[in-house]
Amino acid sequence: MKPRLLILELTSENFEGKSEGKLLYELMRVLEHGDRVEYRKTLGKEVFLRALDDAEHEYIHVSTHGMVGVKGTGLEIQRKKNGRFMRVRARDLQGLWKDKAKVPKLVVLSACHAGHKDMIDALTSAGCGSIIAPIRETDWGYAAAFSALFYEALMDHGRSPWVSFKNARLGMDTAFPRSPGRWRFYKNGVPLPVKQGK
Repeated sequence: MKPRLLILELTSENFEGKSEGKLLYELMRVLEHGDRVEYRKTLGKEVFLRALDDAEHEYIHVSTHGMVGVKGTGLEIQRKKNGRFMRVRARDLQGLWKDKAKVPKLVVLSACHAGHKDMIDALTSAGCGSIIAPIRETDWGYAAAFSALFYEALMDHGRSPWVSFKNARLGMDTAFPRSPGRWRFYKNGVPLPVKQGK
């Protein structure tokens, strides 16, 4: 069976002492999705952009740090050797997926502040119709818990990305009302509202 989910890990466990992408991969294995998930470390900007562009998976999960500043939103990627960060900004995502057959159905940006307009617009312009990302600072443990709930609903229960997102978000809001991140679902660049009890 071809993996449906690609987890791209952009941080280094050697420097950080932990890894949200690796934790999510292990959770997916425990939930018996190991044959449908591929985990790949992608340290370095060019390696990451090539991995995004070449992937042939329905769903891509990007695990990294995010930042927002005067120059816009960015994803931070650790370099291979020294552990320092390089930034990928929205403009770096232009030109992705020229081969439209490789456009994923969904990209999840598991990074602080990644749900800001510039990043969402860049991925939407490249052809990705569904994107999930937090608009605030988040925490890796909560991010992995949210993502595991989301992918379990999506891959095991056959729910759509939108319904899976609502279930995961409402589950997290119920279990952890103060959990950080404020995750959003974007359809064609537009955030969809999640109402309590729906």
